[in-house]
Amino acid sequence: SYILERCREGLREGVHSEISERCGGKFERLDITDVVEASNSGDRFTRNIFLEISNYIGEKLSDVANILNPERIILRGSVIDNNSFLFENINRIVKDRSLPVIASSVELVYTNDRSDIRIPGVSSYILMNYFRQ
Repeated sequence: SYILERCREGLREGVHSEISERCGGKFERLDITDVVEASNSGDRFTRNIFLEISNYIGEKLSDVANILNPERIILRGSVIDNNSFLFENINRIVKDRSLPVIASSVELVYTNDRSDIRIPGVSSYILMNYFRQ
């Protein structure tokens, strides 16, 4: 993934980061959980990567919110799971960049609960039909 490649590239260039210790210096063993845990413990390098990603995702989600005016946006997946730093930044950007009436009504949530597999399918179906019109 992009995140892991960015981390490996930085580590090869000599960037000091907690993730180097987490993978024992074997960069190919690095996984997204290591990166998320390092970010949550305050690692600057991983937080900078997640800040860049949160800007991109937040901008796109604010565009979606301004067009569709959803009540709730649910974020799920290995990158957002337990990643409070990423979630808080995405939430802030969506609120800052959305129209005021949208920002006050849209709720961003993230969940680790993967029991309802229908959510991604339903949301994809709705978006595909919306953009076909």
